[in-house]
Amino acid sequence: MSLAYVLCIPFGNIHNPPHKFKDPQRRVFIPGTDIDVNIIEYDRSVTTHLLNPNLTDARRPEVYEFLGRYTIELMHGGYTWTIKKRFPNKPDSLVLYENIDHRIMQLESYLRNLLKIKMYRNHPETLNFLEVSHLSFVSGLGAKGKEGMVQKKSGSTQPGRAGCNLCGLWNNILCIRCSYICNDLCGKWHQRWFFIKDTFMGYITPKDGRVKCVMLFDLGFEVSSGMYATGLHHGLQLVNLTRHLQIKCWTRRKRKEWLAFIKDVTTGSARDFTHRNRHNSFAPERLRTDAAWFVDGCSYMSAVADALDAAKEEIFIADWWLSPEIYLKRPITDEDGDFWRLDKVLARKAEAGVKVFVMLYKEVEIALGINSYYSKQRLVNSHPNIKVLRHPDHAKAGVFLWAHHEKIVVVDQTYAFLGGLDLCYGRWDDHEHRLTDIGSGSQTLGLFPPLRRKQTSSHPLAGSTPSVLRHLAVAGNTIGGSMLHTSQNNLAVVPVEEPTVFVPKHAHFKAQTSSNLIRSERDQTAADKLGNMAEHVKGNTPPPERRLIDRMTQRRTLDYWIGRTPHAEDSEDEDYIHIGSAIKSPTLKENFMEMVRELRERKTRWIPSFHKSPDNDEALPTSGGTAESPNPANLSNGTKEVSVVVDRSNNPPIIISSSETDVNSNKGIAGGQLDKEKQEEWREGEKESRAAGDSTGLPKGVTPIPGLSTALPKYWLGKDYTNFIVKDFNNLDSPYQDLVDRNMTPRMPWHDMGVMVQGAAARDVARHFIHRWNAIKLEKAKVSASYPHLLPKSYEDVKDGRELDIRPVIEALLINKVDCQVLRSVSSWSAGFLDPDIWEESIHEAYIDTITRAKHYIYIENQFFITLGMHGVGVRNQIGEALFKRIIREGSVFRVYVVMPLLPGFEGEVGSPSGTALHAITHWNYASISRGKNSILNRLKQYGVPNPSDYISFYGLRTHSILDGDLVTELIYVHSKLLIADDVTAICGSANINDRSMLGRRDSEIAVIIHDCQFDEGVMNGSVYQSGRFVGGLRRHLFREHLGLLIASATAEDASEDAPDISDPVSTYFYRDVWMKTAKSNTNIYEQVFRCIPTDQATDFQALRKYQCEDSTCYTDPPLASKMLEKVKGHLVNLPLHFLENEVLTPNPSSVQGMMPTSLWT
Repeated sequence: MSLAYVLCIPFGNIHNPPHKFKDPQRRVFIPGTDIDVNIIEYDRSVTTHLLNPNLTDARRPEVYEFLGRYTIELMHGGYTWTIKKRFPNKPDSLVLYENIDHRIMQLESYLRNLLKIKMYRNHPETLNFLEVSHLSFVSGLGAKGKEGMVQKKSGSTQPGRAGCNLCGLWNNILCIRCSYICNDLCGKWHQRWFFIKDTFMGYITPKDGRVKCVMLFDLGFEVSSGMYATGLHHGLQLVNLTRHLQIKCWTRRKRKEWLAFIKDVTTGSARDFTHRNRHNSFAPERLRTDAAWFVDGCSYMSAVADALDAAKEEIFIADWWLSPEIYLKRPITDEDGDFWRLDKVLARKAEAGVKVFVMLYKEVEIALGINSYYSKQRLVNSHPNIKVLRHPDHAKAGVFLWAHHEKIVVVDQTYAFLGGLDLCYGRWDDHEHRLTDIGSGSQTLGLFPPLRRKQTSSHPLAGSTPSVLRHLAVAGNTIGGSMLHTSQNNLAVVPVEEPTVFVPKHAHFKAQTSSNLIRSERDQTAADKLGNMAEHVKGNTPPPERRLIDRMTQRRTLDYWIGRTPHAEDSEDEDYIHIGSAIKSPTLKENFMEMVRELRERKTRWIPSFHKSPDNDEALPTSGGTAESPNPANLSNGTKEVSVVVDRSNNPPIIISSSETDVNSNKGIAGGQLDKEKQEEWREGEKESRAAGDSTGLPKGVTPIPGLSTALPKYWLGKDYTNFIVKDFNNLDSPYQDLVDRNMTPRMPWHDMGVMVQGAAARDVARHFIHRWNAIKLEKAKVSASYPHLLPKSYEDVKDGRELDIRPVIEALLINKVDCQVLRSVSSWSAGFLDPDIWEESIHEAYIDTITRAKHYIYIENQFFITLGMHGVGVRNQIGEALFKRIIREGSVFRVYVVMPLLPGFEGEVGSPSGTALHAITHWNYASISRGKNSILNRLKQYGVPNPSDYISFYGLRTHSILDGDLVTELIYVHSKLLIADDVTAICGSANINDRSMLGRRDSEIAVIIHDCQFDEGVMNGSVYQSGRFVGGLRRHLFREHLGLLIASATAEDASEDAPDISDPVSTYFYRDVWMKTAKSNTNIYEQVFRCIPTDQATDFQALRKYQCEDSTCYTDPPLASKMLEKVKGHLVNLPLHFLENEVLTPNPSSVQGMMPTSLWT
């Protein structure tokens, strides 16, 4: 059988509205292409049927054997198939043997002429005779295969639903034939058009032309016939892992034809799926596959965006969480606008005719706030070509603890992206791992200690800092801004006089308390005229707004005392108050006085006021609106006071009312949560300002405050700016409203991995998606015509690395040839297997096999490390056992690097009741690493390894920055699911190192194992070694990123000139003098500067509280802290092994978390 990929029906046509079989408008052939007919064989039998030797007696098959028939070969556009038919018009028994050839020529001529007549060519009976349908000649579905009308038993696709079996008694006490009596009486047979392709089969209902069943060939596929299997003389029983199908043919001859063809396909084109593969995976290893890796979300999402934009036929997306408003390419520019926003990309492709299919995990709403229902509605409402299914229905399926955890994007079943990255908030990042996004302007370190501690994972609850200079911030306690009065119909600007604050000669400053501050009568009058901030705050103002106003006051205090205009009689420098005399640190004092002199020279202050266009009476954005429009209902009918807040971000001024300032709720506004209309208005204002020659976008003639810019955030808009430990997600239907205050809380950077595979491996990923989609459709949308069954493409054009029709849509990637195999974790609940005792855990098996075979090193990045020894209680995966056995197997040098999050990514504060989930995961991580007899480090010590760190060591990632003038630090959340071995093998996917991901029966996962087939010369333990281009290049890139050796504008292989040699990951020099030394140095600096957690200095909750209350250098001496941080290299830090080791971190049995099964955490 041959295929033609030029003359064929486009693959996308399978999604066109179908036609019933008797519809005159039904078309199945390739337009403008003839059908060639040749009768290639004729067999004649001796039979008691005197007038038709080709006809067998179905009633007595033991007497009449089929031996005679016409074998007709047909060719159409490059497709070739054969049919076996008899012609009863003139009995063949009356035709002399020597005239058979002439009869064949007559029949050929008749058929050829018939097929030239359009009316007869498309007649339903002609199509039935030729065994063709609308799926016969579709590009990408492979050879035509075999098709024909059969009878299908009702309910046979789901055992137990067909007929009646008297509670199973018939199977036990009756004979074979009697056991089918009830089914014969209760069941009903329907006509179906049955078709078989190279890797799947299915049937179509003739009355509407829709595909109603798709069965994939898989490891559980079986076909049987005969009385014992089916209870029918000419019936077939077809079984795979997800469906049972019973069909009945018209004659025994037809049944034999179907049986023979199915067996040929099973041992031929479908052999890759019907025979056992390595690691017991559903898919075989694919040779010489094009593949690329992506470190962090920036490159991954950009590549996904390019692939989506190039889609021609289908897009498959499966995610644990999907945020429709996520931007795939950044920074976000005015020119691009929403072009690269995910929902806009999908809607644009859907409008172009591409079919988009999305599968989302349906969360337990009381436990997770990812709001998959909102994601579904946002997508399906954007275009009819977008279909979304959520799964599971928890109560119906009885699945409450497990999740669909795959992260998949497949384009045209040709490009497949998978890894650890969901297309959702918080995932986009690059190797810089920025902590802040309050504008495009650079952040500079303030000379004074912060007055309020920033909210981070080390301090989730903000509070006052133990600062010796706190009095400097409350000294002025005045407001710099404007007061506005607003009503429903208008906004009137009421200017407030801005005084010049001046302290006359010989006035004295007492630094201890603000109440000791002495001001002159003139200064007191000016201050009274302005009033302090507290006087303008209503009594019922909620605490969040009070904190925000208080913070504004604190940050502007020094400006008011330093930026004043002196009077003529007090013009000399010695007449000013020497605030710097209160500062103990010489360095800080010198910097402070330098700032005073600089500000006096400039004598510029500017506080922007809000201006409203008189021709625009739209209300400003309020908290309760939708993603793209304000909610007028939130405007009061009367007059209310609001304040104009000009924060130090690159945002336009924001009006804050008493209902809008809780940044921890859906009503909070800060930084980037402006609704779309106001963003557009501000952008237009910026463009007009630039056109007028003002690059700042400020009013003409106004000098901006240094560091204040009016540009909008360009990287993380609204809820995309996240810190999971400080605040988990909520109110996702308001995407442009911030979850946290950008000026108080740094974002939590996200480190992750993804890969792209093409060709046959991409078809395997698509096959997994199709398997799950069709199973969910059968369960949730069986009768819904708008949610179709999906069909897998053929592998004919991509076998053995051949890529005949793969377009290079992603030009900039470094593509390598690799051998790879798609792996997964699935079971009955997640993949629709009929037998609950069948599951697949090929990811787990691949991990164990790769670790066992490793010769030099193992490098692991994972979100969890929950894997006890062989006799561990509560944890069953064997990854830890495999690592232990590999380390002790031989005395040669062997290294294991493990990089993981410093803290689990759950909202809460360590040491408080809110941190129960965080404590539980921390317990199981440390129980696997260093605590208890089954931990890997203690097992190595018990075995006789004096220093286990010679073989295995654990690390995290951390970074620092300046937020609103203050030094801040935050852990980098490691979300990768990656294992690298010996620079030649890598496993990357969605599976964590825990039982949930590895055992197969719990969360559903997908991954790919990659073996290099292209090599460069490298070094391993001092000897020349063949390092894989794909895996070795990935490992070197990760090492450079973690050690701070990447250059911002460099490629993956570039590094600074004085960088240490990272080519040999096993050598003592690199392992101890570079890797471990860097991690230790960075850890010590961070703990001294920030007193961050986790730390070995806090072995219990009491020590933790004491540790957190101690003054850190970033508060007592910011310049010194900044200088210390200059010695930090990269992001690598040690994972503290003694953190809270004296505490019981498992949930209290009386708590809700304690009542949940252990498997929830492991």
